[in-house]
Amino acid sequence: MKRFTMNCMIAAAALTALAASAPAQTRLKADIPFAFRSGGAVLPAGSYVVIPAQMGGHNYFTLANTDNKRTVMSSYAYQNNAPKAWVVDGKARLTFECVETRCALKSAWTGAGTLQYQFHTPRHERGEMVRTAEIRLNSTKAD
Repeated sequence: MKRFTMNCMIAAAALTALAASAPAQTRLKADIPFAFRSGGAVLPAGSYVVIPAQMGGHNYFTLANTDNKRTVMSSYAYQNNAPKAWVVDGKARLTFECVETRCALKSAWTGAGTLQYQFHTPRHERGEMVRTAEIRLNSTKAD
C-alpha cells in the first residue's frame, strides 16, 4: 500500500511538472470516436491533447482528455520508421489496434522526422479479426 501511494505521489508530481512546462510546447489534438486502452488505463471516446515528452531519460506520450481532464502517460516500447506516405503528407497520426470493440493505442507519429513510436498492445486470441484505426492529429498552441 505504501508503494502504491508513493507511486501515485510521484506520478502526480511528474504531471504537475509537465503541466507547468507545457505552455511553451506545441501540442497535438485528436478527436477519438471510440474508447481505447493506453498506459494501463481504459480511456473514453473524446477530445485529447497529445504531448510527446521526456523525463529522466524516459520517453513517453501524455494523453489528456479535454472533457473529463483525465491524463495518462504512455511509455512507448520502441521506434521504427513511419510509413513513407505519412512522411510525404506530414500529417501527425495515432493508430489503434482494434479487436471487436476493444481498441488500444498502437503507434504515434508527430508529423516531424521519420520516427514512429510503437506502444505495446494487448494480445488477442488466434482467429480474432484485428483491424487498425487511424486518427489524424492537428497542431494546436498551448493556452
